[in-house]
Amino acid sequence: MKLIRAFALSSMLLAAFGCSVEASSSEETGDAVSAREAPLARFNYFINNLKGTIENAATVEDAANALLASGRPVSFSLQSLCRIYGSESDEFGNIRDDFKGLEDGIGQYDKWNGIYQEAVSEKADAATLARLKKTRDDALVTFTKMLTSKGWRTEGGKKTRMTEIEEFLQKFPWQSRKGDREVIFKRLSKELGDIAETTYDMKKLEYGDGVHELRRDIRWVLMEQTTLNGVVILKDRGTKCPIPAYADILNDQDAASTRYAQLSSSALEPYACKLSPCVVIAAAKAVDDIGEIKDAAEKAVNIAGDSDVVPVALQAKAQAIYDEVRKNKLIETFQSEIEACRTTNNNR
Repeated sequence: MKLIRAFALSSMLLAAFGCSVEASSSEETGDAVSAREAPLARFNYFINNLKGTIENAATVEDAANALLASGRPVSFSLQSLCRIYGSESDEFGNIRDDFKGLEDGIGQYDKWNGIYQEAVSEKADAATLARLKKTRDDALVTFTKMLTSKGWRTEGGKKTRMTEIEEFLQKFPWQSRKGDREVIFKRLSKELGDIAETTYDMKKLEYGDGVHELRRDIRWVLMEQTTLNGVVILKDRGTKCPIPAYADILNDQDAASTRYAQLSSSALEPYACKLSPCVVIAAAKAVDDIGEIKDAAEKAVNIAGDSDVVPVALQAKAQAIYDEVRKNKLIETFQSEIEACRTTNNNR
């Protein structure tokens, strides 16, 4: 099921941007694009998708349920773009926080519904089931109220929050094409550098620099790349891997089919930054593997009502993944490839 959802989202992103799998043969195409057209194209698809889901629903309750079904990946994508442009205006931070509120609301319901369903399957006692069901139902009520309190749904012709965001993006003084790429590469490089310099504790679950934070930090970089409409793509899959330990990772069908590696070129971005496939796929595999441990730990901790500590049985698995990432300098290699693209862009 996870693989099916991954392919579906990848297809959605590629179709939305009108991407092709072949690099553009005309550099003039990208240069002729106005400075605002490329970044707006990145934002507009996701905004239009989310806006329709929220504003076209008959009731706020219908909007909430529609978002629970399909709104989380789109909210993530819009957060990703706002993270990239955060240094350009404080308003991108405000917009990011608003989309994070949407994603968190969806995520809280998903999380507690999953924990509740797991408890049901394990035949937990009646008191535990009642507690978990109430927490799940409360998460849905809170999310539904937030749609109106934050202005995603309005009455009487009042501007919605989405309309305000669209107006801001249309009026924003976007950088030149070269300047825009510098903003992107600088942000991606900083995030990877921060990950490399942070020591994560695989005994911690959600709070502090633990399992959840490690997965989230790497995933943000991968997610941000998927929103860039061809700024970042992969080299030919026959390219020699710069990290010998990951030389055969493309033979792992599940790993190689990750949506984070579906980075196709676009006519809007002729000077694409090309990354080693094995590096991106290895990072994505680490995210997926850590994610499975995180999910198992969350269910174990929340069903039992324990503290924020990864169960001992899972700590060694999480530590092994983290140790491999560090030993092979995966994050440092990832950063060096982004920095090479940044240098090329600045020298162009």
